[in-house]
Amino acid sequence: MFSVLILVPSPCHCQGMAEFGGTHAMSAGLGAGLAASYGNHSKVVSRSYQAIIKAQQGVLAQSKAIEQYMKYGCQLEAQKNWADAERSFRYVLQVISRRDGPGSVKSVPALQHLVSVTKAQKKLDDAINFQETVLAFKKAAPIPDPNEVVNAQSRLSDLFIQNNDYKGAASVLHQSVSYYNSHPSLPRQNKQAALASYAQVLRKLHKDEEAESVEAANTSEQKLDNNEHNTKAIIEQTPPPLEVAPTSAEQPKTEK
Repeated sequence: MFSVLILVPSPCHCQGMAEFGGTHAMSAGLGAGLAASYGNHSKVVSRSYQAIIKAQQGVLAQSKAIEQYMKYGCQLEAQKNWADAERSFRYVLQVISRRDGPGSVKSVPALQHLVSVTKAQKKLDDAINFQETVLAFKKAAPIPDPNEVVNAQSRLSDLFIQNNDYKGAASVLHQSVSYYNSHPSLPRQNKQAALASYAQVLRKLHKDEEAESVEAANTSEQKLDNNEHNTKAIIEQTPPPLEVAPTSAEQPKTEK
């Protein structure tokens, strides 16, 4: 009789084989997933890189357009072609807004030109709006330049006066006088001019008492200015002290 030997794997061996097969399948699946993920990641990075390049190229193109249209607008303004100059500077504002977002300080030069060309066309409401924006930028600077602030205020008040808006002019001139008072280093003559304009505007508004008060303040400023000027003139005209030669008694003795 033949004996038949039946080999039966042990339970532990079966479990090991199953675990090995599962691990191998899992590893294969993980490898395929990683490969697919890497491929997708590469595509994303590539698309992002291309998008960055396109964005940079767009910014460069916008900056070039700003430069060209600013130059073109200045040429048109010099030729007194006000309407075309206005269109050019308005386009500059649009491109700056697309490139930098709204409220960019880089728009100030174009705004200043727009004040001039709209004023030349008697479009005073537009000129006032542009100048108000210029003034807001000057005040909002990280370190405001007091001279630029009062100059912007002066131009704005002049525009209001030309537009017969004395109430608006009075408001700006009141702020300007307050700004001069808080910045004593500013030229006193400019402050006197602001006070004189403020008094005239108040007269137009029939606010005579306030006008008299402003005129009195201006007179005091002028007196202070004259006193300082006279004192400076006296100091400059005073001759230097004469050097007196020492007498014989004061002369040093020399050794023989």
